[in-house]
Order: sequence, then structure tokens, then C-alpha cells
Amino acid sequence: MKKIKSIIKVSHVLLSFSIIVLTSFCIYQIINMTQERYLAESYQRKINTISRENYTFSHNVQDGISLSEVEEIARERSFTEVGSITYIKVPSTEVVVR
Repeated sequence: MKKIKSIIKVSHVLLSFSIIVLTSFCIYQIINMTQERYLAESYQRKINTISRENYTFSHNVQDGISLSEVEEIARERSFTEVGSITYIKVPSTEVVVR
């Protein structure tokens, strides 16, 4: 009888420990997912802002502003000349692809 009680106690302790570990893991995963989603939304907002600026800038260029005005706008917005462009291929199975 005493042995059965000790086995039940040990099983309760193991069960409690397992529940605590699994709950902690779930909380960690939720926090991690929230951070990733926030970063993705933040990057999307930045992309949208840059796209709008690019659209406005390209229309200003098409509307016939002079090259000196284009250079001035580029200086104001801290544009820099790029030496080379590197493209990153993302497989279509990744989450970042829409």
C-alpha cells in the first residue's frame, strides 16, 4: 500500500513537471510568434512607405523636373549610389513569399 502511494506521488510530481514544462514552451512559442509577426508588419510598413516615396519621386521625374532638382531631392533624402545589387532567391515554400 505504501509503495502504491509513493508511485502515485511520483506520477503526480512528474505530471505536474510535464505540465509546467509544456506550458512554458507554449508561452515561449507564443511570444516568439508575436515578435516575428510584429517584425514582419514593421518591415511591411517600411516597404509601403518607401514604395510611396518611390512612386512620388518617379512621378516628379516624369513630370519634367530638371536633373539638378532630382539631384537635390536625392541629397535631401540621403540617397546613395550603389556599387552593385545582390539578389536573394527565396524558395516559394518559405513563409515570406506572398
